[in-house]
Amino acid sequence: MRSIIISFAVLIILLLLAISYGFQQEQQPSTYAIDNISDNRMTSVSLIENDDKEDKALDVTRIILEPTLTHSNSIILNRISYVTSYNKDTRQPNWVAWWLTSEHTDGPYSRKGVPYYNEKGIAIGIPSFSANVVQGDYFMDMEVPVPRQEHDDWKEHPADMDHGHICPAADCKWDKGAMNQSFLLTNMCPQNHELNGGDWDKLENKCRTWAKRYGQIYIVAGPIFDSERSRCFGPNNIPIPAAFFKVVLCLSESPKAIGFIFPNVGTHHNLEEYVVTVDKVEDVLGMDFFIELPDDVEEEIEAYSNINSW
Repeated sequence: MRSIIISFAVLIILLLLAISYGFQQEQQPSTYAIDNISDNRMTSVSLIENDDKEDKALDVTRIILEPTLTHSNSIILNRISYVTSYNKDTRQPNWVAWWLTSEHTDGPYSRKGVPYYNEKGIAIGIPSFSANVVQGDYFMDMEVPVPRQEHDDWKEHPADMDHGHICPAADCKWDKGAMNQSFLLTNMCPQNHELNGGDWDKLENKCRTWAKRYGQIYIVAGPIFDSERSRCFGPNNIPIPAAFFKVVLCLSESPKAIGFIFPNVGTHHNLEEYVVTVDKVEDVLGMDFFIELPDDVEEEIEAYSNINSW
């Protein structure tokens, strides 16, 4: 009995130490300068599918280490079609992750119908909805604290910047609530107009092609900031990302992964010119993707990127 009590006490101490460690850590927004990336990687993102295929709420990500859940500047937001790690300092996501199936590459609910309301006049899927939350197609996210992205910020946005979806609206046509939630400002970053409607859009379309071809893929995307965050706008001082990343994983047939980094500028190139390895994206972000894969598989697919193999 005494040994059981001692073992239990040791377990409690270890749990307290783990919680204490979590509160001491703080994930910073990613910076574009690789020199500024810390060697101490705190965040691990793992993609999993929901076992209940009939449930449209797809729990496609979970955070492995406690600091991301407990530190003061980031919040995990679970949505119908995606999960986001929201950063209260940048008022933008650290990353957004989703599981894209062939069935979800199309659907009856287009962005032209946003906002979609229920019979009570409440926008479906929008937290704490009221009339001032919605403006045009876009929703303030009342689930995150102030200061946050608000409609007033976008009244003063630079002319070359768009509301840039991280999880694209076209990946959410299968559900009214999912489509609405894709227009939450917590799923938005200031993105160059030409990039948003050009090369970034080409990659979004390419991902839907891959999802149809392979049945399903896993995607993580988000902004990359320069160390100074010198260009901002709006009353809430919204910083403009220097670049954007996207990593894609396919587990059908032979496992493979590919990474992309897009400077946030209005240039036009072939997608091949943005391709990098997942290892490269991890170095820039200080994150570790796809950790549930066997180590040998993870190491192999993250070190190699060839868009022609897709």
